[in-house]
Amino acid sequence: MKCTDSDIPDAPEFPFPLKKKNYDDLRLTGLIAPRILVVVYVPKEPEQWIESLPCEMVLRRCAFWQSLANAPESGNESTVTIHIPAAQTLQYNRYASS
Repeated sequence: MKCTDSDIPDAPEFPFPLKKKNYDDLRLTGLIAPRILVVVYVPKEPEQWIESLPCEMVLRRCAFWQSLANAPESGNESTVTIHIPAAQTLQYNRYASS
């Protein structure tokens, strides 16, 4: 999970720089639990990120996810820029059947 206070790009997908080590760790396959990258976009002011009350917890702005399983090896040495589809928002649907 990564966190940024950057503006959310208004595009079908957007770039996100990732340390090469993190990129390589997320590319691994054959694991018991699959790994995904979650990028959380938060407000600029830290006191606006989260509000916790006895009956609810509110996280402000949004999160996007991307699976990097089987992603190609990168020749970059320090960072790899990935492109996250804007449609891949991390959401909770309280009306979904279980």
